[in-house]
Parts: sequence; C-alpha cells; structure tokens
Amino acid sequence: MPLIEIRPQRLPSASLYGALTGLIYALLDYAVVVVRPMTLWGPISLGPDHWIWEAAFLSVYVVLGGIIGAITAIFNTKEPHRRAMGAVVAVALIALVALRASTESWSISNLVFDAALVLLAVAALTASSSRPWLAWMSYPWVAFSLALVLIREKDSSSSVLLIGGIWAGAAAIVFVLSQFGWLRRTLRGRSLPMGAAVSGVLLVACVSLTQLFNTQPRIPIGKNAGSPSVRPNILLIVLDTVRADHLSVYGYERRTTPNLERLSPEGVLFRNAISAADFTLSSHASMFTGLNASWHGAHSSSRTNPGHLDASFQTLAEVLSDNGYTNIAVLANVAYLRTEFGLAQGFDLYDVRQSLRKSSVGAGGTFYLRPLVKLFLSHFASTAEVDRVYRRADQITSESLRAIDTMQARNRPFFLSVNYMDAHDPYVPPPPFRDYFPGRQPGFKNQRVYPFREELAKHTAPDSNPTLAHISSQYDGAIAFMDAEVNRLLNGLKQSGLYGNTLIIVTSDHGEGLGERGVQGHPASVHQELVHVPLWIKFPQTGFMEPGRQIESVVSGVDLMPTVLDVAGISVPPGLQGQSLRNLDQNPHRPVISESFVYDSLSRLRGRSDAGQRALYLDSWKLIATTTGKKELYNWKTDPAESIDVINTHPQIARQLDEQLEHWLQLAPRRKPPASKVNRQTTERLRGLGYVQ
Repeated sequence: MPLIEIRPQRLPSASLYGALTGLIYALLDYAVVVVRPMTLWGPISLGPDHWIWEAAFLSVYVVLGGIIGAITAIFNTKEPHRRAMGAVVAVALIALVALRASTESWSISNLVFDAALVLLAVAALTASSSRPWLAWMSYPWVAFSLALVLIREKDSSSSVLLIGGIWAGAAAIVFVLSQFGWLRRTLRGRSLPMGAAVSGVLLVACVSLTQLFNTQPRIPIGKNAGSPSVRPNILLIVLDTVRADHLSVYGYERRTTPNLERLSPEGVLFRNAISAADFTLSSHASMFTGLNASWHGAHSSSRTNPGHLDASFQTLAEVLSDNGYTNIAVLANVAYLRTEFGLAQGFDLYDVRQSLRKSSVGAGGTFYLRPLVKLFLSHFASTAEVDRVYRRADQITSESLRAIDTMQARNRPFFLSVNYMDAHDPYVPPPPFRDYFPGRQPGFKNQRVYPFREELAKHTAPDSNPTLAHISSQYDGAIAFMDAEVNRLLNGLKQSGLYGNTLIIVTSDHGEGLGERGVQGHPASVHQELVHVPLWIKFPQTGFMEPGRQIESVVSGVDLMPTVLDVAGISVPPGLQGQSLRNLDQNPHRPVISESFVYDSLSRLRGRSDAGQRALYLDSWKLIATTTGKKELYNWKTDPAESIDVINTHPQIARQLDEQLEHWLQLAPRRKPPASKVNRQTTERLRGLGYVQ
C-alpha cells in the first residue's frame, strides 16, 4: 500500500479536524494568556482593539490548523482524523520549541523543556488507537494543556524538577485515561462534534470571564457626602516621560502640542520646571508630599528593593480628604504607581488597572505562539498596538470624564489625578498620530530598542540612525496624541461647567533620553533631557496669578503640593521643602534640587558605579554631583544642551554650589531604607515591563 495517496474526499474532513485543533489551542492559549492574569492580577483594562486582535489570533490558528490538517489527507492512513489532529499538535509544539530557542539562551532547564515538547510532538505524530498511551497524547486537550503548563512554569527556580514533576503527573493522568477503553471507543469518530461542543463552551466561558473581570471601578460615596463646599476642584495631569523641549509650546520645531499652545494664555507657563527626580516613583512621591526624594525615601535603595512611600508621610490626597475633598486617581503607569508603592494614600478611588499585553505574559520571556502569529500578521497590518502595556490615553480620558460626571452630580469638590503613559516605551501612538512626524518605520520591531540602547551606551551607534529617528517620531507622535486627549478632557470639564472653578496642572514626572550622552530611555541621570519637564497651571477664576504669564524662574515638582493647598485655602503643613508658586516672587533665587538613585540597566550600561546623582540649580547655574565625587557645572541658560562643562573655568561658583548642596545633604534625615513591600508578582511584572533585570 503506498504511503502517499491523494484522496480528495478526505480533504474536508481532515481540514475540519485540523481547524478544530487550531481552535482548541487558541482557546487554551487565550485562557492562559488573558483570563488567568485577570484572575490573578485583579482589575485589568482591555484595550479598545482587544477583541479585534484576539479574533485575528484565533483566525490564524484555525486557518493554519485547517491547512496542516488538509495536508495530512494525502497520506494513506487508517485514522485520518487522528493523523490530522496529531499533525497540528506536533507542528505547534515544534514551533514552540523553535520560538524558545530563538529568544532564550541555552540552559539545562531549557534543554529539558525542549526535550519534553519534542517527545510530546513525536507521540502526537505516531499515535494510533492501538497505542493507548500515544493515542491520548494526540488529543489536543491533553497535549496543549500539558505544553502550556510547562511553558508557564518553566522559569521557576527549580524548573528541571518542576518539569519532571509535571511530566510524572501527566503520565499518571494519561495512564488512567488509557485504561478506560469505553472512553476511547466513545471518542472514536466523534472527536469533531464533541470537540466543537467543548470548544464552544470554552469560548463562551472565556468571553464571559473576560467581560466579568473587565469592570470599571466605581467612586464610593465615602465620608465626604455632606454639604457642598466652595473650594476649587483640582485636576493634576501628569504626562509621563515627557521632556519639555519636545513640546511645541516650549518652542520645539515639531507641532506636538497645538492644544496646549492654544490653552497657554488661559494659564501660567513655567518655562524651567525641574522634576524632583528622574524616576516615576520618586517624582510622584515628591509631588504628593512636597519633599525631595532624600527626605521621603521613595526611591530605589538597591537593585532588588524598588522602595515605596512610607505611610508615615502625609500626602496631598490625605490633606485634601481631611478638608472635604473626594480624591480620585486614573493612572496608566502600572509599574511604579501601583498601590504597593504607597502613592494611593488618601485616595477614595485609585484606578491603576493594567492593559493586557497580548504577545507575552509573566516575565516577558514566557512566550507562547503569539509572537510568531504577530510576525505573520505584521505583513498585512501594523501590529504595534499588540506591544502596548499601558492603558491608552483615550481610555484614561474616558475614565476621567466619567469620574468628573460622577463628581458633578454629587456637587462635591474633588481632586482628580490623571496619568498618561503613551510617551513611554514602547512608543505606540495610534493612527493618525503615529504618522504625524517623519522617521517612522512601518515594520519596526520593538525588540530592536534594547540592543540599540547598548549600542548608544557603547557609542557604537551611528550619528544618523534610523532606529533613533523612528523612536523620536513615535515619541513625538505620542505627545501629540496626549495633547489631543488633554484637550478632550478639558473640553469635557468645560461642558460640565466646572472648568472655571478648577485648578488645572499639566506637568510630567521626568523626561526621556533620545540619544544624548549615550542614553535612550530613562532613568539615567539628572541632565536636562531627564529632569526638565513641562508645567502649565490654570488657576481658578478667583484672581490668583495673572493668566498668560511665562515664568523663567526655576521651579520644582515639590512645589505642587503647597501650591494646591494654597489655592484651595488649606493650611500648608510645616516642614515641606516646596513653596507655593503664587509666592515665587518672594524667593526668586532659591536653590532647586533634582536627584537620581536608580540602579537600573541604563545606569549599568553607561558605566555608572555611583549610588546617586544630584543636581543643584541656582539662577543660571547647575551643579551635578555624584556619590563617587565627580562634579560637573553648566550654565543651563546659555547651554541648555549641557554640552560644555565649565567647572574648571568657574571654580568659585562650583565651590559655592557644592557647599550649598553639602549643607542640604547634612540636613537630610538619616533613616534606613524601608523594607520593600513589593511582592514577587509585582517584581515579575516590573521585569516584564523592562524595569527589573
């Protein structure tokens, strides 16, 4: 009997069995990649195109399964349906092995993992009803479930033993199943209808669970439900990772912020605002406490301890809550704004839901078949959105407008803290913003960013680099997208009638390196590209500061808390290092401090061995000092790019600033860094986001 014999009548049946097998993998994959994280991580927000991409992934799995199944119809076998299903199982498992080998380095655990999947693939190919053990291995429910469990657990510290244990357990289950001949006979010839029925049930279950966990948190009535107050509302908008010199309202040549330009005359533009730190956690903690990072301690004290804001510090939200405010946060940054880091103190609603990343789960290296499917889909459409980790700006705006509508109905003063994250890596502005500025590469792979950072740090990247041009174009496009969403948010505030009596602050937590000094990304230093941030404030219509002004004096993120409390008519707690910006004229020559403590991949790439950097600004001068003793001096007004270190030509000025910085440090509290409250799950999430190595 010939091995190959084309039988057209078998093609439809084999194709259907193959398609069913692809569907089974798609559903199990979705259950592990999407549903499981939703049950473990708490509230998760689905992207606006979630179901479109999931339908695309499912369709590819089903179509490829059908094609592979149809190919098996040319073989002369007694059990064509089993052969079709086994072939799809085997191809999927071998693809998983190939994907693992192309993305991870060699190790004993990886070798054991690869061998396990290869053996499983061989079993699926050679299965027949005469071999009960192998017959069960050909069923996709068994094979795919085992493979997905192995993939999910293989990064465990005891992965070799774990894989062995999983195999032993699976062997025991398969052995028990193989003893039930009646079950085999029942399934024989009925795999298609029974598999379709079970798949349908699982599909409905997955969709239902996804919708169940995709719930929007509600604002509690809380203790502030008494009589209304005349205090102004407060809206703090943080454009995460946005440097001031990439905003057209600050003179940037690309028109990235046309809406802020139009709105600028309605408020006060601070041209030289300096973030208290180059790191999200530290800078936000400074905004919320009015203290520098050396005082509040919310910074990385080691590579394994990202730190947190201790509960002993009184935050802006807590002070406002004590004075009748309802406090709401709608935040996109799920890395360092999570509740574990202590910034949720005083908020009635703290919405920091994560957006599901569809190409991977866990630590970012636990891949399934999605990267391969994504690569295939990239030939037909842009797949940049698949890499998005954070909630998109339009989602954040919509949630914020819902909160504003709720507070308007309650007629209560509110503090709304909004965080947009779109200018952060992986830089995926939606259309049309991704094409606003030249330089975009349609087929750009975000995996290219990290090797490029190494090239920059080692000064091996060419000056005219298409990767940097792409990143810059998408970074600027993301800023334009956020500018449009800020405008939508403020228009909604106007339509609600609350705009006039609302203090509005638009700022950033830190900037972003775009090739300067061998840095792409953050955090890395206290140079201007990392700490010079935008700051625009629209005061309530009660005669605070004259609108349309542009302030040249250096101001700090620690000034936001006293400014808010001053405008709200609330006593400023003693001991804050910031000052109300309304009183800026009373102390125009005060020093401003910015700090960097971070042990991170960028710092190590740049050869930083110090435990911290600090910058002291005084008038037009800026001193940068590291804990290793190195010092730099710049005139930031005449040299905003900080390209000329003038410490040798102005030693007296450098000495004066250094003495002030040393005196400031002597006043800093001496406390042990608080023990980290970050659990293993959060650490894994940070590793998946690229923050922890």
